[in-house]
Amino acid sequence: MKRTAAERFWPKVDKHGPIPERHPELGSCWLWTRSTAGAGYGWFWDGEKPTYAHRWALEDANGPLPEGLEPDHLCDNPPCVKALADEHGPAHIRATTHRVNVLRSRSVSGINARKTHCPRGHPYDLATTQGRWCSICQRASADAYNERRRKGNAPSSRTHCPAGHLYDEANTYLWRGKRQCKTCRTRRDRSR
Repeated sequence: MKRTAAERFWPKVDKHGPIPERHPELGSCWLWTRSTAGAGYGWFWDGEKPTYAHRWALEDANGPLPEGLEPDHLCDNPPCVKALADEHGPAHIRATTHRVNVLRSRSVSGINARKTHCPRGHPYDLATTQGRWCSICQRASADAYNERRRKGNAPSSRTHCPAGHLYDEANTYLWRGKRQCKTCRTRRDRSR
């Protein structure tokens, strides 16, 4: 007599796995003990096709996943297949959208989505944030840049171009708001 997928699946699960570090309130993980994929997710042959073990466990517990949803490990433990709540804690896997799954994860997107303050300590809120840029830091940076630029481009601060030609009325023109040396320009034009 041929065994069902559930009869083949559950003997391959260790129900006394570790308690997740980030979410100890979930209780012990149920670990897949057989073959795994590169990221540690378990593989299982359901009788028709290979599938992820955590996905199979979620669909076994709740039926097929609705369109647009995917399994999400609340415990952040890839080999965990605990899709059912028991006396030791809630389920570790739930169906969610890809966006929620990624933003809750340890990916760069997820880490940045959970940030509440810029690196200098200003809060990310509607008043100080433009996208993920802190407007206070941007303003301070722009002010410092403009001050450096004003000091460096003051007519009295430089009397000669980098090549040593005198900045005077006959040898100077403005290009994009900056003084330029006509002698250097003439040499560049001739070399072309």
